[in-house]
Amino acid sequence: MTASRASLRPLAVLGCTSSAGKSLTVTALCRWFARQGVDVTPFKAQNMSNNARVVDGGEIGVAQWLQAIAARQEPSMFMNPVLLKPEADTRSQVVVNGQVRHDLTTMPWRDRGPYLWPAMSGALDTLRREHELVLIEGAGSPAEINLPDLVNNRIVDYADAAALLIVAFRSCRTYGRPVSPSPRPHTSPARPATVPSSSTCPQN
Repeated sequence: MTASRASLRPLAVLGCTSSAGKSLTVTALCRWFARQGVDVTPFKAQNMSNNARVVDGGEIGVAQWLQAIAARQEPSMFMNPVLLKPEADTRSQVVVNGQVRHDLTTMPWRDRGPYLWPAMSGALDTLRREHELVLIEGAGSPAEINLPDLVNNRIVDYADAAALLIVAFRSCRTYGRPVSPSPRPHTSPARPATVPSSSTCPQN
């Protein structure tokens, strides 16, 4: 990673599942740090959403746009360098650094990683050079062993970030999800702290 001017260690917010509360937690943390006078910025390496906002140079996911506003920053394409916009059950339009990449859109998704990582790591480096603190939002779960993991553990390792793990107790399957029975390169556990997003769980 390139040299950084950031004086605070990056903080990653991961979740046991999708819809665990990662985006809302990052949004709240962005505003809290901004109120403390910290030059904070959000970052999500890859987002999957058809909800996007236009920024200088292209478009990013609406969650990162809102997080930027909470952080009192101008939304930037570096905050969400890879945006996947679903077009069908098995196909997504790939947007990299704000621009549609037709070559990657037609490429099998498991083959895209080497072409997406430079944009992800480069955007993170840019934000770390320009801001005091980067809040990293993960995607899905860091223990989804069926997926090549660029956006959770690899980003955490690359940034040497601290991590929070958001737990949605309402799912009642929380504790099995952080466990990966088949570790792969760049998927070592980040040893995150656990933050419950709900205190109740229905009884079976």
